[in-house]
Amino acid sequence: MLLPIIAAWSTTTHASSFEGLTVESSIINRSDQTTGGPWVKDPNVMGNGPQTLGKNSKISAALDLGYGISLSTNVVLTSGLAYTPGTNTVTSSYAKDPTGLLNVPVKSRIDFYVAPGLKLSPAQMVYLKAGYSSFKYGTSTDETGAPQNGQPGRNGFLLGVGYKQLLNANSPGFFHVSYTAAQSSNGRIDDGTKYLDTKLKSGIFGIGLGYSF
Repeated sequence: MLLPIIAAWSTTTHASSFEGLTVESSIINRSDQTTGGPWVKDPNVMGNGPQTLGKNSKISAALDLGYGISLSTNVVLTSGLAYTPGTNTVTSSYAKDPTGLLNVPVKSRIDFYVAPGLKLSPAQMVYLKAGYSSFKYGTSTDETGAPQNGQPGRNGFLLGVGYKQLLNANSPGFFHVSYTAAQSSNGRIDDGTKYLDTKLKSGIFGIGLGYSF
């Protein structure tokens, strides 16, 4: 007796509004890029502008937990956090010494965000996203595998855009697609004789399913 009442309340109260607690899972294409330089205190790789540029993409998964409130009939404001696990190693070479390599293992990324959304219909919504990203790294190494001290910046800001659509008019489940770009602050990597100021740029394209409670 109680279960049909709860199910009816869920579909009529939340499914058409994208409000309340939402849980999303995504398959993502994660693209991480390190950029910076030049190396300082090393005549073999100094000068001539930015010295390192590396980029790597990886298929992974992400989880998102949010809560939406209605600001008007067609506007919903969602705040939440997204978690991207896994390691994506970015390898850079030096402009004046292409045999020299820098390997930066980019591990998990956590996003804290707010996302104002505009409902195109009771079952469709587009949204913008802005917030703060926190990155975790493994130990950076050079071409010989020797560890390097330091990492790119751990924190930065994000911007994104996305679209959500209910699976059907009476379901609290929805389909979603989004893109989010983040950039860290500068961090410093050194090996005891030279150092490099570098930052991380990270883009995530995701597609998946969600559920509104």
